[in-house]
Amino acid sequence: MPVYAFGSNGSGQLGIGHTDDVCTPTRCFFSRPDDSTTTSSTGGGSDTTIDTDPDKVIDEDRDRVRRIAAGGNHTIILYASGAAYAAGMNADGRCGVGDVNSNYSFSPSTTKSETDLGGEERRMLVRFARVRLELADGRVVDRFADVSASWAATVFVALCGEEVYVVGSGEKGELGLGEACQIAAEPTVITDFPPAGSSVTAIASGMSHVVCVLSNGHVYGWGAARKGQLGHSATASKAAWVPVSIEDVSFRADGAACGREFTVVVGRASGEYVVLGSDKWGIVSGATSSAAETNLKKGRVSTSWHGVYIHNAADNSLVAWGRNDRGQLPPSSLSEKKVAQFAAGSEHAVALLSDLTVVSFGWGEHGNCGAAVDAQGNVKDRVNEIPLSLADDERVVRVAAGCATSWVVTTRG
Repeated sequence: MPVYAFGSNGSGQLGIGHTDDVCTPTRCFFSRPDDSTTTSSTGGGSDTTIDTDPDKVIDEDRDRVRRIAAGGNHTIILYASGAAYAAGMNADGRCGVGDVNSNYSFSPSTTKSETDLGGEERRMLVRFARVRLELADGRVVDRFADVSASWAATVFVALCGEEVYVVGSGEKGELGLGEACQIAAEPTVITDFPPAGSSVTAIASGMSHVVCVLSNGHVYGWGAARKGQLGHSATASKAAWVPVSIEDVSFRADGAACGREFTVVVGRASGEYVVLGSDKWGIVSGATSSAAETNLKKGRVSTSWHGVYIHNAADNSLVAWGRNDRGQLPPSSLSEKKVAQFAAGSEHAVALLSDLTVVSFGWGEHGNCGAAVDAQGNVKDRVNEIPLSLADDERVVRVAAGCATSWVVTTRG
């Protein structure tokens, strides 16, 4: 399934072969996961076997992209088969592709010099590489049930749901490994989690916190807690350095979404939900007034850094509340269109319409909303139609959004 990306790309997180921002959907590159033909490169990967056609690289994953998890400067694409691919900043191992000096690590592309990057010694993946977690006990895990990304860390869930692996950095506890471990350059298992007899069925991350929904309907989280995003009982400690139970959920949960300093926990079976954390921009108080009648049984909850969105494709409803100074909330003109799929990024959103048109709105300074933005870099009170240059047999099947990044997934035939 071809993947296209546009937006912020200073660390190569779009996986398009360089580190320049782009404002039009650009085809992602995938490195072949073959050590015998892949060699380290310090000049943009010229010695590495590269193919722009992911169908040739990911033969077993041609069914569908399951999730695109985007951190501050890195991206993980998870396929339905469980295979995952990563691109972007990897100095602390947050991409989970092995040692940062391994065959899959690339230095900045020739489009940006070391001077342009401030002289920092940064290791980047400017093309997507296969994630293979080499654990301390000798196991190699390369298939996953789910994945999420905080600003500088990645959390992988084992296929069985009974193990959780973390890589990257977490100064506020987002690794879940205790206060003594704030960098996990090597993949590490969170010990004694999930609790015996349960498994992880859903996972979400904000900028500095992580939330897991378990098979028994309970909810756990770790990371930043001062604003109440992990429940009221965790606020005093300011950060949960290991997983803690979130007691503020009165129903059986089956999903969650995380904003910058808040968490939305949902129970689709009952149509219930709760918003925990900071009420800045009316995030908590807005839930009661704006979406009390929204049917979550068929809808899907998305969150930006400062907004909540509930999209129900069946009745073409899109309810949203939160920050709107940059046009982050859906413009009225969108209500006149049939929205087939919706995705919220950090401060923007992307929608796939029923006619397979892709539109975006909100903060688009890095090109993540397309080229036509106002003087402040916003697409406000309107939508941008995103131009797509696809093959005759390609059609869009999915959109996703991250930290000033936007994603379009297509299929052939």
